[in-house]
Amino acid sequence: GPARCQDTYQDWISLYCWAPFHAALMATPEGSRCRWDQISSTYGELSGCTQLLAQLLSCPWPGPVLDAFFLQVHAEYFTNCTAAKPPKLDGLPPGMAVAVAVGLGCLVLRQDGTARTDGLRPPLPRAPAALG
Repeated sequence: GPARCQDTYQDWISLYCWAPFHAALMATPEGSRCRWDQISSTYGELSGCTQLLAQLLSCPWPGPVLDAFFLQVHAEYFTNCTAAKPPKLDGLPPGMAVAVAVGLGCLVLRQDGTARTDGLRPPLPRAPAALG
């Protein structure tokens, strides 16, 4: 039901999708995090993971929980990427193109201050010290 697609999906995304994404991004030099050619694979894995979990739980993808999650991901990791050129979406699978477009749109909204994540969801969990 709706609670499963809110709480469980959110928890599973944090555990199974965000944790590996965070570890991979922490292993990426900070200057490379805004370069699509450096992070597209990691970002694609994150998006694919969220889609797989949505399918397993019969939750909508994309949906409100996912939108809030990606707003936080972009606020946490890509705040300083405003000068980065957007990737070309024509070579991506349709679902991935949607996820990237939504993520970039959210980043732009976040940058100009019209979108706020305050109150949507608790902050992303911090990685264990061994990963950070």
